[in-house]
Amino acid sequence: MTSVLRLSGISAAASLCLALVPVTDAQAQSTFVPCSSNRVALLRAAINSANAAGQGSIALASNCTYSLTDVDPSESQPSSPDGLPEITGDVTLSAAPGATIERSMATGTPNFRIFTVEMGGKLSLNNITVRNGKLVGAMGAGISNHGTLNVRVGGIRNNETNSVGGGLENVAGATATLDMTTVSGNKSTADAGGGIANSGTLRANYTMLSGNTAQLQGGGLVNLAGQATFAFGSVTGNTSNSGLGGGIYEQPGSMVTAYFTSFSGNMPNNCRPMGAVPGCAN
Repeated sequence: MTSVLRLSGISAAASLCLALVPVTDAQAQSTFVPCSSNRVALLRAAINSANAAGQGSIALASNCTYSLTDVDPSESQPSSPDGLPEITGDVTLSAAPGATIERSMATGTPNFRIFTVEMGGKLSLNNITVRNGKLVGAMGAGISNHGTLNVRVGGIRNNETNSVGGGLENVAGATATLDMTTVSGNKSTADAGGGIANSGTLRANYTMLSGNTAQLQGGGLVNLAGQATFAFGSVTGNTSNSGLGGGIYEQPGSMVTAYFTSFSGNMPNNCRPMGAVPGCAN
């Protein structure tokens, strides 16, 4: 973790205002969120500001971990809570070389997902890892996407739900693009789609889907509807405890296509139904 930026002699309220002074050009608002002791409050405020403006670019501190310990104060759906404000505008979060946004693993931390992208919203994550989201009775513990999601050179890791889509839920009508991203260690403890549950349009390019687990279908991916395309990536070491698609399960009526994608070590099989996924050796 990088060293904390110290704001000696400035009150917490003043530091919040200073950190959120936007640098505005003709296209977008830009905000830097430092790795300070109040960084979660600053991040939430920056997202709210970008949503209100309709668009915004948020830069996170290099190698910083933004650890969420509570549900976002603006949350309106307690049965499906988020740690950060729901994305309603065109919001970009970036870090160089990278940063992590996580649900804290400290004792007493409530259950919540990290991000929800609402219909009409757009979230772009560049060099960002999203991890440790946890839900009971709700889908998509890491990210629930109802709009447009782009993850580039990032990670969706170690998220868990007892419903569908441990790492990512991509609903009907939504579009998610994963470029050079790792989706790993996610779990659906009582349902399907340990790594990803897709009902919309999913594109995964140069992406690794590995070490995810589902109790039912699709340890790595359950494609419930819509279309998923994997290109130049790998699907490895995922598990379906029901025996239906350790790597990928394609629900009849949906479509999954894999181009130049390697499948290995998925338990007890790579893809199901047999022959449903072109490019996947069962």
